Amino acid sequence: MKRKQFFISAIITLLLALFAGCKQSFSPALRKADQVLSADTEKGSEMLDSICQAEPNMSVANQKYCQLLRLKASDKAYCPITNQKLLIDSLVSYFEHAGEDNLLAEAYFYAGRVYYEIGDKPEALKFYQKASEKVAKDNYALQGDIYCQMANVYSYTDLSKEALAVLHLAYKADSLSGNTRNMLYDIRDIGEAYNSSNNLVSAKSYMQKGIILATALQDTFMVKCFHHGLAYICIRTGNWNDALSHVKSYIHDMTEIPDKTGMLVTAIKVYSHFKNQPLVDSCQKVLYKEGNLFGRKFALENELLSYTNSSNNQKLSSLIRAYKYQTDSIIKENNANATKKAEQLYNYELKEKENEYLHSYNTIQSVALAMTVIIAFLAILYFYMKKKNIQQKEKILQLKLDKYENLKAKAEIKPEAELSHEHQSIIESEIFKIIMAEIDKEHYRLSEKHWDELKQIVNHTYPNFDKNLYSFLEASPQEYRICLLVKIGISPTNIAHFMNVTKEAITASRRRMYTKAFNKKGKPSDWDKIIISL
Repeated sequence: MKRKQFFISAIITLLLALFAGCKQSFSPALRKADQVLSADTEKGSEMLDSICQAEPNMSVANQKYCQLLRLKASDKAYCPITNQKLLIDSLVSYFEHAGEDNLLAEAYFYAGRVYYEIGDKPEALKFYQKASEKVAKDNYALQGDIYCQMANVYSYTDLSKEALAVLHLAYKADSLSGNTRNMLYDIRDIGEAYNSSNNLVSAKSYMQKGIILATALQDTFMVKCFHHGLAYICIRTGNWNDALSHVKSYIHDMTEIPDKTGMLVTAIKVYSHFKNQPLVDSCQKVLYKEGNLFGRKFALENELLSYTNSSNNQKLSSLIRAYKYQTDSIIKENNANATKKAEQLYNYELKEKENEYLHSYNTIQSVALAMTVIIAFLAILYFYMKKKNIQQKEKILQLKLDKYENLKAKAEIKPEAELSHEHQSIIESEIFKIIMAEIDKEHYRLSEKHWDELKQIVNHTYPNFDKNLYSFLEASPQEYRICLLVKIGISPTNIAHFMNVTKEAITASRRRMYTKAFNKKGKPSDWDKIIISL
């Protein structure tokens, strides 16, 4: 029974993979929301809500895309995503068959984020690795996020060498994307990784580099973080005077620092070295109040040392009890973390072994038969769909050619007086005069208002211009503007100036529009003829 179920499941899965392998069509509005969301979480979320309200009956593809974007928005807004495991599993399954690697890479990435948040670090790493394999080579923003999260997992599992390697990849990706904020965090993490691996020269170099960039960006929080990092390195190298200088750079104001433990501990060490007890006491007071378990333990240790030779036995006894309590708490926490890590790694290895066994067994038992049936079916389906697709393309192409010939015929039989009147209407329009003035002055600048006016005068003079154009081609905004300028007789050289590109780019664009419209190569002048006939 189990074999039969597996066989049916294998066939369905493979069929779905092939059918869904045809690239899905996703809403341009959702793609735009995706772009905005990457730059501005709040605006992107608002746009996403607006789209969902306007399109209540979305296709399955757009529903899945929308779900992925909502998960992305939640994560970027630092909202909890620990309850999204079922959702992300379904999204991964869908996008694995959707035919678009970049969205699949995002699905893998957020699967990693969900599994990381629920504490399954090995599974998170597996998804991050999958994401790194699927992400587009020029999608530097996502690459940076992937490598940064991989570094978090490696650091958690004490794999400092691996963490350092992917942090360098994250920094490279963020540099290429121009994300200076992320570059700051990359530099900090690289410096800390070098510090952990005892490469203090490199650690110091990156911390100094970080101060320069953070200062330029006016990021006071990160400036303080880098000063703390340098102070710690100076302590390790015995350069106490420089350590003091760095401590002074951050200790006066730490209100924006969420976890002050590290900075306070470093400051106490430096002030203790210089025997500045008032400042030591001041830092310890804050550490007791706002520090974590390790910070409070350090403060107690430091205070215990000062009472070692004291006759105040009551105070000393109180400190010893508090120290023992903090130590026991840390031991329990460390043991819990160690157990959790061990369980995760064991479960991951066990799961991988089980998957490997099942895969081998099921492959031997079922693949041969399943593939025979599927290949035969898909071969028939492929040739049928190919023939149908060719016929459909030929039909559409013929309709376009018929329409072009019809438009050309109409243009040829137009009375000369009518043609002259249309041309005169264009050259007498205010927008045409503005365009010619820009050409004369070699300014080549048109505002959005000017482009709207040009669109209006062209469609007024040549009714149905837009309708006829879009029957041939779904022109992009830039392509549409090129067509408008061609229609009113502006030369390719001047068009290039107005579009702020080279003449060669305009030539290529006209040639490309003809190819997109008729599915065959043509000259730029061939496309111009189409535009003139509209």
